[in-house]
Parts: sequence; structure tokens; C-alpha cells
Amino acid sequence: MLPLPRNPNPHNPSLNIPLLLSPFFLSLSLSLCLSLSLSVSLSVCLSVCLSVCLFLSIYLSIYLSISLSIPWRRGNKAESKPPRQICKENRGYTTPSLNDRLYLHHQNFAKIENLEEFTNVKAIWLQSNALTRIEGLGHMQHLKVLHLHSNRISSLEGLSSLTNLDTLNLSINTIENLAGVSALRSLSTLYISRNLIRRATDISELTECNNLSVLDLSENIIDDKAVFDVLAVLPNLAVLYLQKNPVRRVVGLGFRV
Repeated sequence: MLPLPRNPNPHNPSLNIPLLLSPFFLSLSLSLCLSLSLSVSLSVCLSVCLSVCLFLSIYLSIYLSISLSIPWRRGNKAESKPPRQICKENRGYTTPSLNDRLYLHHQNFAKIENLEEFTNVKAIWLQSNALTRIEGLGHMQHLKVLHLHSNRISSLEGLSSLTNLDTLNLSINTIENLAGVSALRSLSTLYISRNLIRRATDISELTECNNLSVLDLSENIIDDKAVFDVLAVLPNLAVLYLQKNPVRRVVGLGFRV
């Protein structure tokens, strides 16, 4: 099967007719040369050429019909919907300040923005986007639950003003340390699995989170036994997940591992 011709201008595939016709002329030339080299009669040669022309005509017709039916866009990035529209589609209130929940997951967001009018949100789902930093949430003083897993976030910068935050999910990101988590004094549940945390110093600020009761550190790269010294001083820690880390399992710390 002939491969589809590569298009140097994928945003307008129908304009590259010379490129599309190149297989046509190549095959025609090869057919003529082959027929002449084998001393085949002129009628046979013409028959072969006509057969090749017919095949390539069908091939080009199919290719062009498919190309012209596709809505070509500049680049591969899908356009993101505005938060207001998403809120409306999820049967939320058209007045932003009346919403206490926001479902903004799987929206291909590269940045958290245009949420200034959502002032009374208590829970927000922002997982599975393309976020690289935490921003645009400082005005949400009532926020208690924040889902940011499955993004590309590398730090906790941008959370310091969310002092009422109770549950934070940052799993499946690229976070190397928990610098800034000490500002979240109300935090009780933290999911930080499948990141890049390695040493005790990376989680040292957890000692300021006295309300923390559930902590998921599984599937990081922790190889420092001193992490248990940090975890041991957390007064309310009841559930700890440490599976799939290089550090050996230690028991008898007063919480479930």
C-alpha cells in the first residue's frame, strides 16, 4: 500500500497538489521504463500506464476527500472552554459566586485563570490538565478541597493563602519537596504519591501540619530513613502510605503504614 504523502503544510492540505502528484509521475515513469526495457509492445505499455494512472487517480481522490473533510487547526492543542461555560454545562449556577464546587478536570488547561468571580468555592477539581504551577486560587478563602493530581506541577508555590484547605491531592506530578506546606495549618489529608520526593529534608515542613491525619507518599523515590523521624512527630497522623519506595518499611511508629 502506498503511504500517504507527507504534507509540509498540515493546516491546508489541499494546496499541496505537486506533492500529491509526485507518486503519480514516479509510477508512470517507472512503468514506461520497465515496459521499454522488456521490449513490450506499445499497446501493452500504454495499458500498463493507464492502469497505473487509474489506480493513482483513485488514491489521490480518496486522500483529498479525507483531507478536506477534517477541520484542520493550527497546532495540536485543543481549545479550552472558559470556566463559566464549563460550570453551566455541569449544571452549576450561572452566577459564579453562587457555586461552591467547580469541576474543571480534563479541560486541557495550561494555566489556572479566569476564576476571580468564583469567590465561594469550597471544592475544586483541576486534575488531568496540563498545569505546571499553582496560581489563580488565592481569592478562594473558603476552599477546603483541592484536586490537582495528574498535572505537571513542580512545587507547592501558590498555596500559602489557602489557610482553610483540608484536603490536597497532588499525586502524579513532578514535585521534589514540600516547601510551603507549613502554611496549610488546617490540612488533614495530603496525597503526594508518584512524585520525586527523596529525602527527609524534602518533607520537613510537614512537622508544622499538626492536623495531618492521612498522608500518601507512595511511589516516590524516598531512600532516606530519616523520613521516619519527621513523620514520628506528627501528633495526629493515623494513616501513612509508603508503598513502592526504596526506603525499608518501619513499624511501631504509632500509625498504620
